[in-house]
Amino acid sequence: MLKLDFYESGEGETIVLTFPSGGLGIVDAHPSSSTSRQEILQITRGKTIHFVCLTHPHKDHGADLIPILEQHPDIKAFLAYSFRC
Repeated sequence: MLKLDFYESGEGETIVLTFPSGGLGIVDAHPSSSTSRQEILQITRGKTIHFVCLTHPHKDHGADLIPILEQHPDIKAFLAYSFRC
């Protein structure tokens, strides 16, 4: 069963998809100033990350994607929203 966890940090959000295999998908990732979620590296430790997705390029949506990308060089896909102003 696919599991979805939504975390609101007060500034941005983090969405973690857990696949039946135990692997993860991460949509946006912002550090939480409260204890509403664990540190992102605790959530992703020892897990296969199938993809990370940045919905738009604001810091409040992607600050915690940096340590994920640094600690998981084998991520299968990086998806980013592309738009023109």
